[in-house]
Amino acid sequence: MTKQAAWSRRKFVGATAGILTGVGVVGGGLWLRGRGSPVETGEEDREAGANLPPRVVGLRTSGGNFRFDPAGLRIEPGTDVIFLNMGDFHTATAFHPDYGHLLGGDVPLRIPDGAEPWHSGMLGLTDGTQFEHTFTAEGVHDYFCQPHYGFGMVGRIIVDAGPNRPLPVARPLSELPKSAQKQMPAVETIMGAAGRSFEWAARLNGVLYLVANGMEAGAAAQRAVDEMEADETLRVLVKAAGKRHALAAATDRFLEGVVNAGDYEDLVARSDAVKAELRANHL
Repeated sequence: MTKQAAWSRRKFVGATAGILTGVGVVGGGLWLRGRGSPVETGEEDREAGANLPPRVVGLRTSGGNFRFDPAGLRIEPGTDVIFLNMGDFHTATAFHPDYGHLLGGDVPLRIPDGAEPWHSGMLGLTDGTQFEHTFTAEGVHDYFCQPHYGFGMVGRIIVDAGPNRPLPVARPLSELPKSAQKQMPAVETIMGAAGRSFEWAARLNGVLYLVANGMEAGAAAQRAVDEMEADETLRVLVKAAGKRHALAAATDRFLEGVVNAGDYEDLVARSDAVKAELRANHL
């Protein structure tokens, strides 16, 4: 099931100002600051992802670098993923033979047998055109950007039904051009520690999505940070890498941007700084 929509570039115009009353994020070192039990917001809510921003994959262009942000994502069956254009012309298109005409040749099947193929159509130059798809079929879903496939702009979403399942098997990378092979994250990467950084990158993008669509973002941003703090895998990685201070500073700046309802491009830059610190821990 897919949905499309669009929004225009805008300022926040105070949409989220004051939502985080009393949070005191700036300079507070929210990241892993030892505030007590990591489950103080409630284990059931955490497991359900209550009040978290949606998972959003950004379609990015930066200095001739075309990429999906994050390039990999692990989700549960029935999860909605939003693909958010953040500039340039892009598509999010499943590898499926039905879409051979988009690349002027054969396109290999790289989604699970019987899964619904999906194509966003061209998401044009207006920042914020978006596409949503619900993933139901368990397994590996590989996808590409039509105009930038030759530059290796590909991504991977793994629909994982839970524990006690065999590790998903991806189709061979040899089917893809060298540029795409280089950019496609391995199944083991997405299912392992790096997958936690991919998850939180998608949630940070979810805050950007909420803000850009004029929706309340402050509470969702705070919840995302709380959940990042409680992520035991990231706790271990941050401690091992000695990145606590840098990550705390980047996270505080991001929340400060949401609270102060700043410029959208500035908030993107602040979220990118958090993602860079997450990646630096293990990639």
